[in-house]
Amino acid sequence: MPKSISSYETLEKFAQDSLGTNRSQSELYNFRLFECPDCGPAPFILTMQHYKSLFPEHFHGKILAQCGTCDKCQKLFLEAPHMNIEAGESRPSTPGRQEILRCVCGNNAFAVAFCCRYATGDKEAHTDAAIFVGQCPQCGKCRVFVGID
Repeated sequence: MPKSISSYETLEKFAQDSLGTNRSQSELYNFRLFECPDCGPAPFILTMQHYKSLFPEHFHGKILAQCGTCDKCQKLFLEAPHMNIEAGESRPSTPGRQEILRCVCGNNAFAVAFCCRYATGDKEAHTDAAIFVGQCPQCGKCRVFVGID
């Protein structure tokens, strides 16, 4: 069973720094830690399912999370591939590639969070960028899993 993380401040700071949220007073951010509905804050074993896309430089697929404490699974993220309906393209029913994410230390469970940067101005705030981040409970290293523009 993976270790737990006693404080998520490091992960939140990493997410903010990765988004560059401290660059301007007109930017706000929202940090949300993912929790198991049964266990609360827990490390998750993450599986990324990649779908083929017209834009291979962007992530298109699903991120599935399995609680490291109770094994309950949930979908954290879904990014549908860009499709060309006129050309008859449709979303594949199975992923093109699947991977279980691992830390450089070999651990396969992470504290996982979503962080959004909002740009504000004369009008309403809008999402400028967002990322899914994780922190390894074994070694404490943080990483970005997926960035969304």
